[in-house]
Amino acid sequence: MLARHGIEVEVAALRPPPTVTVEAALLSRVKDKGCDLLVMGAYGHARWSEILLGGVTHAVMGLMPVPVLMSH
Repeated sequence: MLARHGIEVEVAALRPPPTVTVEAALLSRVKDKGCDLLVMGAYGHARWSEILLGGVTHAVMGLMPVPVLMSH
């Protein structure tokens, strides 16, 4: 949708190794590419699951140095 409006877009799949958290991998990719916006899906899980395992969406909102556009 963004590309159709003349905005340069790069879609990339991120598959970090098991030793790297998803939020750390996203932060690294954003810095390496010099991004000025991160667009990502936002999905929630059961409250107890997020408390025990953490939630990527919540972590990304607190860590990203650039604006994040969430889509559900």
